[in-house]
Amino acid sequence: MIYNIQQLAVNTILANYVIPIDTPTFLGVFKVPCFDASEVSKNVIIPDSECGNVYEFVITGTSEIYEDLTSGDIYFEDLGTWTVDLYYQASTTNLNPTLATFIETFKIQVNGSA
Repeated sequence: MIYNIQQLAVNTILANYVIPIDTPTFLGVFKVPCFDASEVSKNVIIPDSECGNVYEFVITGTSEIYEDLTSGDIYFEDLGTWTVDLYYQASTTNLNPTLATFIETFKIQVNGSA
């Protein structure tokens, strides 16, 4: 699945997961299009709200000076299709995916302002 999001906007994604810990924190590894993912990626704490097993993720596209990867504010310098590896964890501050549990990989299509 590819989710459409805006480069400079508050974007929401709904997903259904069974997570085996209470109050998980989600970590997304956003891989920039057209580059080797090991060279250009951003690790982002993704704010969420949960009802049952349905999670609403909030990804805020922002300008470079306002980027805050620990609160879901990300600067999408490139438009196009980004790959996101999604993880869950107990930590609210960890940005290292090797310390989190992998859930899945999905894609987002980052579009310019409407």
